[in-house]
Amino acid sequence: MTEELETEKKKNLPEHNKVPEIKQPEKVDEIEHKEVKELEGPERIKDLEERLLRLAADFENFKKRAEKEHGRIRETSNASLILKILAIMDEFEIALKHDGGKEFKKGVEMIYDKMIAILKEEEVEEMKDKEFDPHRHEAVRQADGENGRIMEIIQKGYLLRGRVLRHAKVVVGKKGDEK
Repeated sequence: MTEELETEKKKNLPEHNKVPEIKQPEKVDEIEHKEVKELEGPERIKDLEERLLRLAADFENFKKRAEKEHGRIRETSNASLILKILAIMDEFEIALKHDGGKEFKKGVEMIYDKMIAILKEEEVEEMKDKEFDPHRHEAVRQADGENGRIMEIIQKGYLLRGRVLRHAKVVVGKKGDEK
């Protein structure tokens, strides 16, 4: 009786809510065991060798995927830490521009140099572009100058292993006679 109710409920459901019926297969080990039992002699050995080779290849592929994923996770976790460090670097650059005495400036320069060394160790490099690239730069405003040329860098951009970590905020040149 309950099966009839279940069947009736399924019929009344909209098409997108229907759950396809899935037949439970026999246990995989039992199926393979039956297939292998049917084979005899050299055929059985050949079949087992082929299965072993496929299993070994699958395992190698799994190891490669796991290593690649681990590298991606490590890179993204490093990226968030580096972004925090870059905010501090910006503050240091501002402090270095202002005169606070020789000893103060020397101390700030030493800290700044150490942070630069850490970033280089993590394969972070400053963008040194002269031409505007919308994939690497954020145009803050335009100024008179050669079209597409970076006239001023408001905030430095950085690359992590060749990929954009932080876009540079720049002033882009535009000829005055164009409208």
